[in-house]
Amino acid sequence: MLGRASVPILWLVLVAVLGVIAFFMLEACGLRIPGGPLLIKLCGEQEAPPPELVAAELRRGQDLEREVVRLEQQLVQSASCPAPQMPPIPEPEKHAKVEPEPKPKPQEQPKEEAEAKPEPKQDCPRPRPVEVAMLLDTSASMDNDFDLDPAKEERHERLIEEHNRLSEQMKRAQRGLNIFESARLRIELRQLESEINRLWRGFDNPGKINRMPVAKRSLKETVRNSPDDINLSLMSFSDCGRIKFHGSYSPTQRGALISEVDRVRTGRGTALAEAISKVPRMIAGGKTADKPVNIVLFSDGQESCGGDACAQARSLKQRYPHLYVNIIAIGKSNQGQRCIADATGGLFLQPDNTATLAEAMRKASGQDIPEHCK
Repeated sequence: MLGRASVPILWLVLVAVLGVIAFFMLEACGLRIPGGPLLIKLCGEQEAPPPELVAAELRRGQDLEREVVRLEQQLVQSASCPAPQMPPIPEPEKHAKVEPEPKPKPQEQPKEEAEAKPEPKQDCPRPRPVEVAMLLDTSASMDNDFDLDPAKEERHERLIEEHNRLSEQMKRAQRGLNIFESARLRIELRQLESEINRLWRGFDNPGKINRMPVAKRSLKETVRNSPDDINLSLMSFSDCGRIKFHGSYSPTQRGALISEVDRVRTGRGTALAEAISKVPRMIAGGKTADKPVNIVLFSDGQESCGGDACAQARSLKQRYPHLYVNIIAIGKSNQGQRCIADATGGLFLQPDNTATLAEAMRKASGQDIPEHCK
């Protein structure tokens, strides 16, 4: 008989045998006896998948196999190609300073209500006149050619002066009843007159431009272009004692003044000093700084009546410190008139031709002076 110590071992052997039997009896979801029918069915019967799904899964598997083969071939080929090299990065130049780009200044938006900036005022070369008095020389030489040869004109002037001197001597001889002296002087005067006439005929040529029409045209243009706040006046002078004042004209009477200029006619001599002495009757201002006056003296010759035009100009300036005599000197033989301009602080303008005469008249009349110059 077996002892009590062997009992547990027997039980363990029995349990192991039963376990092996149970393992072989299990099949899928059931329990069957070996060689016998299925005793216990634990799971329900599973339906077979449809044939279309099976075929689709087969095709998908085949596609995956082909894709794997293609990828393996690309991997082999890429292993034989050299890796592309990156271009070298240029090193920055040594000591090169990189200047930052200037930032554009923000543009100021225009202010709609901002006032317009006033234009800068021009310089004032001279006071702007409130009156312009025009003195026109109407001596016989104003019928000469504007571009007359200065040498011929100077000789003509000397002959005229000599003729005037002999005329005065003959008058004194006649008053003294000196018959022989009077006869001698009369013969000399006739010879001088003959030479003057011969020289005068040489001045006359078909293409000449007479000075008087040119002077009238420039005076009328000055009248037309004068500002509306300037009064104008006109005086003409020729023979001794023949000083004609044509009147003063307001801005609304410019047409009447132009007509008066057209009516001026030439005479013989040049009573320049006497004409300057008559200027005060033409003007209302000239004594104070707020009423400056410009005198435009248009002449082509020297004094022929024995007066001293320069002394008259100095006297006029003492009485009218804000009066300026501006000379328009026609011809080359009247440099003696420069002292008149110098004595009154005026301009001595000598236009070379008709083209430069217009600008000279603008300056002499003060039309080139800005309006703010007082």
